[in-house]
Amino acid sequence: MLGEPHAAEPIAILTPEYRYYDYEFERYWHFYQLWGRLTCNPETPSSLWEEEFTRRFGTAAGPHVMRAEHLASQVLPRIVASGYRYAYFPTTRGWAEMKRQDDLPTFAGLEGSDPQQFMNPRDAARSALSGTETVMRRPEETSRWFARTSDAILAELAEAGKAIGDRRGNEFRSSATDFRILAALARYYSWRLQAAVSYNIYKESGNLVSSRRRGPIRHEFRRRSSIPNGM
Repeated sequence: MLGEPHAAEPIAILTPEYRYYDYEFERYWHFYQLWGRLTCNPETPSSLWEEEFTRRFGTAAGPHVMRAEHLASQVLPRIVASGYRYAYFPTTRGWAEMKRQDDLPTFAGLEGSDPQQFMNPRDAARSALSGTETVMRRPEETSRWFARTSDAILAELAEAGKAIGDRRGNEFRSSATDFRILAALARYYSWRLQAAVSYNIYKESGNLVSSRRRGPIRHEFRRRSSIPNGM
């Protein structure tokens, strides 16, 4: 609603047949639950929200939906911290869930919004070519994190889908869709960070073969498939 007249009707996020709430913020009940409870008492027992997931999705499916949500909620913060161009960092300009962050040559030059913890692709390429060590998190480590998280989200959703039974209502459908989108976004950044480092290795060395054989590309995700066009 940024830039819309204050009296404008809110834009509907879900089509009417899939709505299960009166107001959009109600979709994020778990966020408000944790925020309210844990800021008052950090020792609040997890049974409080575990019981709510069970109430909403059933005894068998509830724990899987909860774990899927907890995993999926880590994706956007990790993208912003490790793989988001600082020029897009302000809230009104950069939405990790909406922007692909330009073509690869531009993305490969990203500085990142947390340069103290996460090494950027350009420095990672130089480090790979020179064989230097670092205490920072390399893009290949972050790539593996994204891939593992994506797999874990989808695994929890698969188990939830088997167990949901007659509790498969609009909230489950909406939540599962959100989590799948975030799993796919995590997979996208898993591959794109690798591509960014490979691009920089080529730019630094001028050797296409070197970009394929050295540095962060040498891990298990390289064997799964080729990097899709446009990454």
